Amino acid sequence: MLAARLAAQMAVKQQAAQKKINLLNSAVFAKAMAVFSQTGKYPTINLPTANTIGAQALQYALSRRGDPYVWGAAGPNAFDCSGLVLWAYAQVGISLPHFTGDQWNMGVHVSRADLQPGDLVFFYADIGHVGLYIGNGLMVDAPDFGETVQVQPVMWDVYVGAVRIVG
Repeated sequence: MLAARLAAQMAVKQQAAQKKINLLNSAVFAKAMAVFSQTGKYPTINLPTANTIGAQALQYALSRRGDPYVWGAAGPNAFDCSGLVLWAYAQVGISLPHFTGDQWNMGVHVSRADLQPGDLVFFYADIGHVGLYIGNGLMVDAPDFGETVQVQPVMWDVYVGAVRIVG
């Protein structure tokens, strides 16, 4: 009985904390989009100075913001989600497959609490989408038809896990 009550209290606290995180992520995203709408330029994203393979690949992915989504494309001027990841890591000498399910099986699985810039973040039960984690609840991805490579909040509601690619 006590354990059930404590578990329920913990669940309520976790939901409240997640709501605050989502609100902060939305505010960061809204500010970034406001800068874009006023200047026509994407805001600078300050990354940690880590010189990891993931951080290097992330810089390449960010350089493609604004490029169109094309299903099956892997660059250099159009991408689908797994194609963006494949291309970004190829720029730093790492070969990845062009399928989210196969990318899920590469590298080392990491917890949400341990995410670092450049980690691959996966979504939906069928592992149907992938992006590169930036930090502060943001990712860069090639989302869908009619959209472009962009920075957006991580879709925590459909998040299934993350992989760190190691050289």
